[in-house]
Amino acid sequence: MPAASSVFVNLASSAERRSPPGVDTRNPGAQVIDFVARELERAAQTPAHEVGVNPISAHAVIAMTGRSRRTWRRRIDEGLVRELSSDARGRARVALEDVLPAIECTFDAEDLALLLLADAGDLEAQADCGELFLALRMREAARYWLELAAAQGHPNAMQCLARFHLSNEPTPKDEEIAMRWLTDAAAKGHVIAQAQMQSLRDESFSPFAPLQ
Repeated sequence: MPAASSVFVNLASSAERRSPPGVDTRNPGAQVIDFVARELERAAQTPAHEVGVNPISAHAVIAMTGRSRRTWRRRIDEGLVRELSSDARGRARVALEDVLPAIECTFDAEDLALLLLADAGDLEAQADCGELFLALRMREAARYWLELAAAQGHPNAMQCLARFHLSNEPTPKDEEIAMRWLTDAAAKGHVIAQAQMQSLRDESFSPFAPLQ
């Protein structure tokens, strides 16, 4: 993936750009004026240094870099990282562009869009980010995104977490947690998890063996 340290990601789809949300294209009139007014008000409330910047939560940055909140606080104080306004959930945020060099991989524009969607709470994007970081062998970052997706009920993220906790990397495996995630994934209809649970009931599957 080519490096993309200064890419502003527009998350709006082409359809959304053609038809702004909240506007009835069959009878635009006053609705267009209202939409423009709302957008102007929103833009006026955005600090100048945040315009054209991709915000990412401090929690995600810590998970993806393995560096502490204190480290990032120091970089902010030194002017190396831009601190942005908190989001609607009160989470501290920084400029994604400023922290990309500290993440041990490179991202293309599609990857960056995925990260931003995941950080905004999209469970499919969170699950995809988890698998992306698993493939990159960045396991703590993977666990962060998978746990967020699993907390929203994503069955594949649950099954991935089961596999994660049956591995000795980077921490000792935890079979109890692995079986909990496997059970949850099966209950959600995950086909592989269901087959593994059936094998366990048939006593032909060992929870001590790595999951496939």
